[in-house]
Amino acid sequence: WHIATLSARLTETEAAMERPQQPAHAGQHFAQADALRALAISFVVINHVALLGDLHLFGRGQNLAFLGRWGVNCFFVLSGALLTGQYLAAIIRERRFPSTTTFYLKRFLRIYPLYAVGIFVGAIVELLLHGDFPFAYVAGHLAFAQGFSLAFQDDPINIPLWTMTIDAEFYLALPVIAAVVARMVRGAPHRRKVSVIVAALVLIMVVSILYRYLAFALFPGALESFSLLAIVVRNIVGMAAAFALGTLLALMAELGVRPRLRFGVLASAVGFIAFVGIISVKSSGHALHAKVWADLVAAFSTAAVLYTLSAIRAPRFTAIFDSKAIAVSATLAYGVYLVHAPILRLFSTTFAVRLGTAPRGSVGYCILLGIVCAAITIALAFMLNRYVERPFLRVKSRISNGP
Repeated sequence: WHIATLSARLTETEAAMERPQQPAHAGQHFAQADALRALAISFVVINHVALLGDLHLFGRGQNLAFLGRWGVNCFFVLSGALLTGQYLAAIIRERRFPSTTTFYLKRFLRIYPLYAVGIFVGAIVELLLHGDFPFAYVAGHLAFAQGFSLAFQDDPINIPLWTMTIDAEFYLALPVIAAVVARMVRGAPHRRKVSVIVAALVLIMVVSILYRYLAFALFPGALESFSLLAIVVRNIVGMAAAFALGTLLALMAELGVRPRLRFGVLASAVGFIAFVGIISVKSSGHALHAKVWADLVAAFSTAAVLYTLSAIRAPRFTAIFDSKAIAVSATLAYGVYLVHAPILRLFSTTFAVRLGTAPRGSVGYCILLGIVCAAITIALAFMLNRYVERPFLRVKSRISNGP
């Protein structure tokens, strides 16, 4: 229904779309994205507390990895939703194409400084635990080599950093793909433009699924090895469906298509049931299909939730989205994501030795570990935001408009 509406909307509102204005709900979309980002980072942290706390609620070898998978795909969906709007506007409205150099510079200022700090936080924890500073690890991760070499995937120094290579690849690919699509549809009717964009997004998702099947066929060890999985499967091609789904949401926002709450609730329910089903299939031994489809289903679930949140108009809920707590959580989310795992690693080792009241692997142990590490991580994220993020964001804000 919504894909058909996109084409119809273009024809019906052609004159309005020629005016350089944003949809009425664009500001609220950002507030809801902040709320979803806060939820996603919470899921990732809970997963790592369970992992490093040796908690197995569903049998040996089964922890809360599905929460981490949902959270990571949420980040990718949000990247697609929030970063592609200016390119969609340029293609559909045939405006001046955004500067690629400016886009790359602003992404660097937003992402890299705090990413580098996260690398060094992990290295310092490694030094405290084992007495050796991992120079090769630091150099490799500063160059995003963890996405291409097992030498940088086989260590637990800072677990979440495997995702940063995918983000960097997306930033590099986005202007190129957008330029190709813009050239294909230049001068075409509005209906054809939106049809080509939707077709391209569907093609990206299909290619991503086929690539994952091929990658597992060529590298069957990726079914068991997370390190190999992160290189040959969970790269920009294998995770492209999440970015495509986010871009589809951005396209709807650009066209002013108002989300329908009932449809969003239904899609969210389908996404939740499908995600639970994937987890069950994985547990029952059908590992290949579960591994291939799990990230796509998780991404669909997060996209459906974001769509549903965008459809909520009740003042009570919008006040929550616009609250200071949500804004602060979103501000600290990136810093928390980058430094929480080394803090957990350091204190899980300390707790394993000194905490006798709650044995390692118990729920009580993980709750205590989570509370202590959350307090330290949030405090560190506050300082990093003030002394690292903000100075670079001020430089970023002085550059021409764009994400």
